Amino acid sequence: MSMPWDAPAAPARPAGDLRGAPTQHTQQPIVTGTSVIGLKYRDGVMLAADTLASYGTLAMFKDVERIAKAGDNTLIGAGGEYSDFQQIQHTLEHLTGDDTVPLTFLL
Repeated sequence: MSMPWDAPAAPARPAGDLRGAPTQHTQQPIVTGTSVIGLKYRDGVMLAADTLASYGTLAMFKDVERIAKAGDNTLIGAGGEYSDFQQIQHTLEHLTGDDTVPLTFLL
């Protein structure tokens, strides 16, 4: 008589194969953005970014500025966690020594 535990083992799945795994949701979602691209060409530099920011898996904010002016000849752009971008802006304002004038976003 054959018993269930005598059955051959299922073939091993490769690492990262999550089929059949329980669905997991982040417990502490953060606001993240996706794309920033910089291009250098003969006459200058072009910096572009999308304006979508997600909260966890939700596309929650659709008009987020990800490029900021940091000086007369300097722009900064950021993807990833938005609070990191805000911290970089704060640090740059502190380093310029002019805390009365915040970094202005491009219009």
